[in-house]
Amino acid sequence: MDTLLSMRVFTKVVEAENFTEAARRLKLSPPMVSRHIQSLEQRVGVRLINRTTHQFSLTEAGAIYHERCIRLLSEIEEAEEAVGSVGRLPRGRLRLSAPSDFGRAELWPIVRDFMHRYPQINVDLIEEEIDLSIRVSERPLDGALVARKLATSRQVVCASPAYLRRHGSPQTPRDLLAHKCLLYGAAVGHEGWEFRRNDKSQRVKVPGCLQSNQLRLLGQAAVEGVGITMQPTFGVWEHLAAGRLQTVLDDWSAGSLSIFVVFPSRSFLPAKTRLLIDFLVGRFRNDPDRDVWIDRARRRPLAARRRKGR
Repeated sequence: MDTLLSMRVFTKVVEAENFTEAARRLKLSPPMVSRHIQSLEQRVGVRLINRTTHQFSLTEAGAIYHERCIRLLSEIEEAEEAVGSVGRLPRGRLRLSAPSDFGRAELWPIVRDFMHRYPQINVDLIEEEIDLSIRVSERPLDGALVARKLATSRQVVCASPAYLRRHGSPQTPRDLLAHKCLLYGAAVGHEGWEFRRNDKSQRVKVPGCLQSNQLRLLGQAAVEGVGITMQPTFGVWEHLAAGRLQTVLDDWSAGSLSIFVVFPSRSFLPAKTRLLIDFLVGRFRNDPDRDVWIDRARRRPLAARRRKGR
């Protein structure tokens, strides 16, 4: 059997941890997948996978062989991409996943512009077998991941002007105890909002009148005067720029989120993958510690005033 094809089948089986699932992804029959694995084991003379009806695990030799297969197949893919790209635009399919809130707020316009620039590259926003992933995190990512930081988004506490006129503007974090707050995530296990100032921290278990795992919904509820929300700037900058929301407790820090692009841990990346990584980095100004959304919120009212003045 074709040894390179068998290697690809082997790496897909390891990725899926299941022969049947690997067969589905490869569009092969499960017996054919088994034949490829058996062919490899006969070729190298050792068992690569311990397999029973309910368990799947690599042998020690299988783990070593898998690592070498990944490296070899990556180099072959890089070589084919380099030769194939001579005289033509990069082409193919890129598979990308991202948190839904960030995807709706920010990712689609970038992907749209990327596809206009590179029309022979198709982008799939899917969850399995990904080439790239966008991660939004309060903490540094696991060191085992290969990632590049794209941007920083501050957490801001904000409410509608109408709500603040009715209920007053909190001057300290503890003032939030007297307000209606909109909580992200499940109500169970809510640990409160944490604030920092002058190297001191303060955690306030704010009362929640509405809980949701959709930032967009909470932002709209805040616009409609339901309560006070804590949001990353990427989700509310347009509301802030338009005056539909205004920030409070500005002399306190509510923390920030980091946005990363995560890609496979390998030395060689296909040209189309590198293109998208570079495109993302460029759109965020090559300044990962800057909050570009705060800049947008500040520029938008100024631009509107200038147009009105004309």
